Amino acid sequence: MSPVQARVLAFFSGACVLVLELVGTRLLSPVFGSSIYVWSALITVTLAALAVGAWLGGLLADGRKPERWPPRLCAAAGLWLAAVPLIRRGVLLAATGLGLKTGALAAAAVLVGGPLTALGALAPLCVRCCASDLARVGRAAGGVSSLSTAGSVLGALAAGFWLLPLLSAPVVVEGTAAFLLAAGAFLAWGPRKGAVGAVAGALACWAAFRTVPPPGSRHHIVRESVDSLYGAVRVVDREDWNSRVLFIDGVANTLAELATLKNTSDYIAAFELAAAARPEAKRALVVGLGGGAIVGRLRDGWGIPADAVEIDPTIVRMAERWFDFKPSGEVIIDDGRRVLEREGPSYGLIYLDAFAGDSSPEQIFSVESFRAAKRRLAPRGLLIVNLIGTATGPDNDLARAAQRTLREVFPSVSMLVASRTLDWRTGITNLVFFAGDAPALPAAGVAGRPELLQYWISVSDRWVDPGPDGRLLTDDSSAMSYLTAPGMARMRTQMLAHREGVEL
Repeated sequence: MSPVQARVLAFFSGACVLVLELVGTRLLSPVFGSSIYVWSALITVTLAALAVGAWLGGLLADGRKPERWPPRLCAAAGLWLAAVPLIRRGVLLAATGLGLKTGALAAAAVLVGGPLTALGALAPLCVRCCASDLARVGRAAGGVSSLSTAGSVLGALAAGFWLLPLLSAPVVVEGTAAFLLAAGAFLAWGPRKGAVGAVAGALACWAAFRTVPPPGSRHHIVRESVDSLYGAVRVVDREDWNSRVLFIDGVANTLAELATLKNTSDYIAAFELAAAARPEAKRALVVGLGGGAIVGRLRDGWGIPADAVEIDPTIVRMAERWFDFKPSGEVIIDDGRRVLEREGPSYGLIYLDAFAGDSSPEQIFSVESFRAAKRRLAPRGLLIVNLIGTATGPDNDLARAAQRTLREVFPSVSMLVASRTLDWRTGITNLVFFAGDAPALPAAGVAGRPELLQYWISVSDRWVDPGPDGRLLTDDSSAMSYLTAPGMARMRTQMLAHREGVEL
């Protein structure tokens, strides 16, 4: 391997490292989500693999015939990655038994730990090749390190801006595998024979990808699966649940009856209570579309048109195709916070229901965002905020923080535990906040609506004060990811125990 080849290899190996680190979260997200725990697992595996690889590469660089190792390491990394789409489902299913944190760590290690170790071993070998004598070792090491880091910059940009938005995670993995196999072939055999090897490697990766079994089982039919800009989005018909489910990063975002596509989730009924409390509302704004159920309920049940804001166009398309979503107002593809900050029409009801798998967008759930929402409310308007957490007990930091922050803006704030489950006080559930200048009193509005009246009666004892001393959520100090993480981790652990959401 010539010094020029070594420098080129250092650059592109650095690019591959960042591509694998970013695509790794997409490989795990259908089961483990994309929370702080998953990112920590990927970063831990990446750094550990690079450390082991650098140590191994140093040993190989000082051994006999170090020039023979770069093509072998490239080929080994490529072959490992070529197998990832084939073994991914089995690895993730096996890792579910280890729980959220350990399972994510173990799955990341198996899927990308080996290739990252091989890539980490290339740097010392490239330094050895570029250092013609001891007097130039420092310059050679600095040059290789600089090129590798520059390659990582390219890899981060390419993966985040182009590859993952346009291609699925398995395709990106197989493309990286084909590139590494081609690099190994060129280094081992030169341009002519290497070209043949590169084509053979690419065909092998394509064949491996084509042999991946389609998702689903006898109880699960995956209608559509897309790795969008914002997560792994899947529509699955679950016959055992009698539901069509919209999964985002493995979390059930929307459930609808298979036969009617009617959403029967308790929190949607809680959303309707806001319309019952403000029947004079002329228009609503929904931030976070999901399957679009609340838009239809407001239109059909209350005659209230609703504008919908959704940052992910994939969600809008899937809602229209699979959940019979029909807009009653404008559908805005944008960040909800930006829409709230704009000048525009006033709304009698504003719903903040934005989720992306495990997380709630920090820019939506801050005191500044709530002030922007208040400016868009009509007189006597209501802001309705949906969060997932624990209502009472030592783990209700999120509920207390949300109440504290809303009360900085609105004189009247109340929290309803939307779920009718038995463990609603300490279990993970939907927490729906109603905030405005006057209390939300839906009792009169539910008269003549049997289903909503029954729901209202069943949750009448679930208006809860989560307690004082909550954290004030601001743009500069939000901590939403940390406040939501414990509750979402509990929910993920429960899901993994029953293998719910494992739709690969």
